[in-house]
Parts: sequence; C-alpha cells; structure tokens
Amino acid sequence: MYSRSVRGLLVAVGRPDGRLFAFTKTETAVLLSCKQMSFVENLGSNPEVVSVGSNPHFEPRHVLTHVALPSQGRPKFIDEFVYSQVRGSCIVSRI
Repeated sequence: MYSRSVRGLLVAVGRPDGRLFAFTKTETAVLLSCKQMSFVENLGSNPEVVSVGSNPHFEPRHVLTHVALPSQGRPKFIDEFVYSQVRGSCIVSRI
C-alpha cells in the first residue's frame, strides 16, 4: 500500500485517542502506518505526514506535526488532571 509515493506528498492521518483502552490497538496501528510511510522515499524526499486527533502526544521522528483537537465533551483523564494540578501549583522543594 505504501510502496509508491510521489515527491511532495502530504498525508493527513486521523489518529484515535489511545488513552482509552478500546482505541489502544487502533492508535498503535495508525502510528505504525505513519512510521512506515515516513520511510518511503522518492527522489530523495519523504512524504510529509500530519496526524489529527485529541491525544496531544506524538512522535516527532515519524510525524511532521500533530494537530491536537480540543475535547471539552468528555471528563479529563487522570494524567490531564494531575498535570494541571502540578503545573498550576509549581511546587518547588528547597534543601
């Protein structure tokens, strides 16, 4: 499927939120496809792979950029909650 690409190819990939257990395998398959696509080369240039999804974390080695969509319709994940608490309080320990 990814054996042929043309120079200047832009690939936009929708990425499911793998932080939900039901979408973990699907997100892994999408990331593997992005990784494979980033290694296809035509006349010395690789395709530009852009992913779109609500998970803000991405691998910059295999995806040119990631567009993180806001998701206000669901409760926060525990990591989002903890990060906002730690970031908001800026705890500094003194020795």
